This record gives sequence, C-alpha cells and structure tokens, in this order.
Amino acid sequence: MLASLLLMGTGYGLYLALLGLLACMAGSNRATIGVFCFIFGVPVLGYVADTVGYAYMGGDVIVAIGLLLLLSKFTLHTAILKSPVGLMLIAWTTLVLTFFYFTGPQNSYSLALLLGYLRTTFVTYIAFIVIFSDKTVNWSQLGLLGILSALIYLGAGGRIDPSVLPGSIFDVGSIRIGHTSMDPLARSGALSSHFLAFCAILGFMFIYAKDVSRPKGVKDTAILTVALFTTVVLVGWSGARQGLFMLVAGAGSIFICKFEDKFRRYRIPAMAVGLLLIVFVGIGISKGLAIYAVLFDSKTSFYEKLNRGMVYGQAISQIEERPLLGHGLGGYYYTAKYQRTMKRKKQFAHNVVLDLLVQSGLLGTTAFFIPLLLFRNYRRRFGRMRGKIMGNVILPEFVVMFFKMMIYSQLFDLGFFIGVIAAMDLVRQDVPRRVASVTNVRSTQKIIAPGNGGNWPFTRKRTF
Repeated sequence: MLASLLLMGTGYGLYLALLGLLACMAGSNRATIGVFCFIFGVPVLGYVADTVGYAYMGGDVIVAIGLLLLLSKFTLHTAILKSPVGLMLIAWTTLVLTFFYFTGPQNSYSLALLLGYLRTTFVTYIAFIVIFSDKTVNWSQLGLLGILSALIYLGAGGRIDPSVLPGSIFDVGSIRIGHTSMDPLARSGALSSHFLAFCAILGFMFIYAKDVSRPKGVKDTAILTVALFTTVVLVGWSGARQGLFMLVAGAGSIFICKFEDKFRRYRIPAMAVGLLLIVFVGIGISKGLAIYAVLFDSKTSFYEKLNRGMVYGQAISQIEERPLLGHGLGGYYYTAKYQRTMKRKKQFAHNVVLDLLVQSGLLGTTAFFIPLLLFRNYRRRFGRMRGKIMGNVILPEFVVMFFKMMIYSQLFDLGFFIGVIAAMDLVRQDVPRRVASVTNVRSTQKIIAPGNGGNWPFTRKRTF
C-alpha cells in the first residue's frame, strides 16, 4: 500500500495497488470479498471497467460476483424471514420513488435514478446483513481492500489523464486543481476527487471501528497507522474539503459509541487523525490553495466553504416553485442563472434531502421518511448503531455515509441510508451486540417461525 502511494505519480502505483488488492483478497474469505464487492467493488471496479472500454457493465458484473461468493453462506429467504420489517422499509421507499417517477419527465436519467436507488439499496442491505451476522467478515481486510480500491481508482483515472497524478506525497490539492482546470464537458468521465476521499475514509473507518473493546496488538496498530497515513494522503491529494469533515466526524463519532474504556483506547488514534489533517491542510494553505484558505474565512458561509452555494440555491428555488409534490424524479435542473458553462443532462443538488424535496416535494419527502418518524422500531435502530455488534461499532461508517449524502451524493445514494437501516432489523432489540444469523453454518438447520416453539432472534414484540 505504501509503495503504491509513493509511486502513484509515476503511473506504476496502479499496478502495485492491483497486486496489493489481489494479495489481500487471497488472504480473505468469501464473506469478506463478497461484502467488498458490494461496498467498494461496484463503484471502483465499475469505473475501472469503464476506462478500458466496458462502460455500464463493470458494476453489474461485480454485483454478480458478490452474489456468487455470498450465496454459499447467505440465503435470501432466510433474510426475508428474519428481517421482514427491514424489507417493508425498502418496499415502501421504493414505491414512493416509483410514484414520483411517473410524475416526472420519465426520461433515461430519471429511470437511471430509480434503478440506481434499487441497486444501491439492495447491495447495501445484503452487505450489511452479512456484516452484522457473519463473524468471519474480517473488518481489517475489508478496510484495507477499500483503501486499496481508492488507490486503484486514482491510478485508473491517471491512465486517462496523467496530469491528475500527484507529484509527491505532499502535493496537496493536486487532483482538485487538475479537475477544476479541465473543460467542464470533459469532467463527467474524469475521476471524482470527492469519491476518492470518501472511498479511502470509509475503508479506514472499518479498520478504526474493529474490535473496539480489545487492546490493539502490534499488528493491529501497524495496520491502523498505515491505513490512517494513506487515507490522509489521499484526502490531501483530492483537495476535497468534504473529506476533511467526513474524517473528523467519523473519527469523533467513536466517542459517543457505547463500549468500555473508549476514551483511553481512542484518545491517541483520534489525536493522530487531527494532527495529520492539520499538517496536510497547513501544507495546502502554505501553497496558497484557496480551497483550504476559504475554510478559515469568517466571511464565508458553511455552504460556501463546501462549495455548495450554487446547487443548494438552485434547489431551494425549485422547491419554492412546487413545494408540495415537486418536479418528479429527475426534475432537478440548472436555470440560466446557475448554468455557468455546464450543459450536462445529469444534474443533482449534492444533498439527498434537497434532491428529494425538489423531486417529490414536502408530501413525497414526508412519505419517504414517515416510517422513521412514526414507528419506534425504526427509530431505535439509530441507537443500536452506538452499541457493539460482535465487537465492532457501525456508527463511524454510517456517519461517513451520512455526510456523503448531505454534501455530495445524488438521490439514489439514499439507498445507502435505507439499506443500513433495513439491515439493522437483524440486530436484536434487547441485546445490541447479538444478531440473528443468516449464514448456513449447518445445512440441516431449520428456520422456526415465531409461535411455533424454538428460538427466535427477537425476544421483544415488535411495535409499530
């Protein structure tokens, strides 16, 4: 990983990252690789497939590979029997978006949004069901695979445009600067500096949140150190200010999780996160980069610091036009006031709540989130994220995903949010650290429905 980082600017970093990915996968089990395919493989390896001429196929192939790897340990009918309320949530939100698809322009982009939501929800739901229920999923290996994927993503983008490759570890903001200088019409096929930062940070959080109550040995400490350094370098190269907020929020959320000795165990790692970020932001400011200097400008609003003033302003303008039912799925657009030089068809508000308000209005947004607002069974799942699940805590990963939805994502990325919440149906209501198993440990094991005797994973009656 470090060798790939050091040689990324030469173009050889891509090949070293690929070798590292293959070596890490060789040491991983099927459950870990299957989860990796769903969480990191779909966007990253799908992008790599696009760069070599297999557009729109890579993501679907990775989903199929992930399913094949997990089918031997995971059965869909078991998940349906043991997480019915989660599946009801997925079905309800899909019906809401489908309704607003028919009230919108019904073009290829709006259909892509609907199908993208279904796929994102599906792969996230399956991935986190396995994470919550299968003890063989190795969080350290999963995190390393995620960070290596970020390196591969950067290397693949560098094959298309070598100018985006950084010259050294301290070439802070190089990718963002190169992206800004590109012709606006060419940016749609370029790598995203924001996604690069997100992918690395999410991978790091799996390592960070692993076995939170156990003292970290030399091996775990070394992995955590290398992962943190690599992640911060990638965030620094990306120039994505959102990445700074994601990393700080994700690392800090560990202190509101519920496990013993959290301040003693995570005081030094959290300080290391902050120190490295300060160093790289300081390098960026010393180089005169406006993307970092604006963070300390008291006259600049929070949204302007995130470079979201234009798209948020357009979203608010469209909400005011049709506040109740919105413009339908795919109805967000740039008016002449906000158009600048962009002429892309696919436009979004970079905030899924604003996107949802624009496209489904107040009524549709309320309908989409109504299960989380009305039913206690859904609301309690947010509290369970703070507790240990087989020794790990899920909150840091969820916080990073949530920040991405609030400051970068398109509407279909709501599938991340819904998929995790739906999968939390497997986590026992009374004992957060235990979950219902959906893996085939014994082929002769029977699934016993409630009321027929035997054990059922939920000991408390569901309430709605």
